[in-house]
Amino acid sequence: MPVINVANAQRITIFAFGVSDGIRTGDVGISMSVLLGDIGGNGLVNSTDTSLVQAQSGKPLTNSNFRTDVNANGLINSTDTSVVQSKSGAGLKGKQ
Repeated sequence: MPVINVANAQRITIFAFGVSDGIRTGDVGISMSVLLGDIGGNGLVNSTDTSLVQAQSGKPLTNSNFRTDVNANGLINSTDTSVVQSKSGAGLKGKQ
């Protein structure tokens, strides 16, 4: 099931109910952070994130560089760099 309408710059928990490993069944909560432009995953958007996108610009999308395709259109290019630059200075609460 897709997760939609999630605002930027927040931490969320997604719950899956009745999860079974074949022996036990229970509810599971999975936490994640959402921060557009945070390529490095450190809870902050800064020049390092911009550099990471620029280094991948023009390269084919792979499972190791997919985070640099910020607008998720299948291409890594100057648009992705611009999005990250526009979010520079943003951070998750408690990380700024």
